[in-house]
Amino acid sequence: MEKLERVELEAVLANARVLKRFAEELLEEVKRSSGSVDAERVKRLAANYGEVRNWVAERAYKIGLLMPYIEGDIFYYEFFSKPKLSLSRGEAIAVLQDVIRGCEVAERGLEALLRLHVEPRVLDELNSLRRELEELESRGLDPNIVKNLREAIAEAEQGHYLASAIIASRVICYVISKIPGERMRTRPST
Repeated sequence: MEKLERVELEAVLANARVLKRFAEELLEEVKRSSGSVDAERVKRLAANYGEVRNWVAERAYKIGLLMPYIEGDIFYYEFFSKPKLSLSRGEAIAVLQDVIRGCEVAERGLEALLRLHVEPRVLDELNSLRRELEELESRGLDPNIVKNLREAIAEAEQGHYLASAIIASRVICYVISKIPGERMRTRPST
């Protein structure tokens, strides 16, 4: 995978995550409301989602097929071709749920594409580490250690080895700080 392709995938993935978060927030707002919903906010969100869906469909067709298509007709009156100023709660909820589901599909699919360039042997080792971490967590390992090691594994799966090493080093520093005894204060001479 070329570097530019990877950067594009990461940018679209970030966009899908942000859209999903906005859609989830707006969905909660709509569910709390009792009347109609401002169509413009939902329409803008749906248009941005449509751009993400089109990008994914052009470059990863099978993933794009799994993302719901949102009909633009919902934002216009059926017989007058005039834009609606508001949507019913049901219409807004349906559109927002489709946006959330589509962003989730894009997120999972793009993450999988980004992981593809990591060697299968490395992925097997990372999966083995993840299983061992789950076992240690069930035995009561410090939640902060678990969190940092999960992040390190996730970064390694993406091929971000430096980030993974830096995150894992937090755990090493923490463990070293817990070792009792006198600390080495000076550098050994060579």
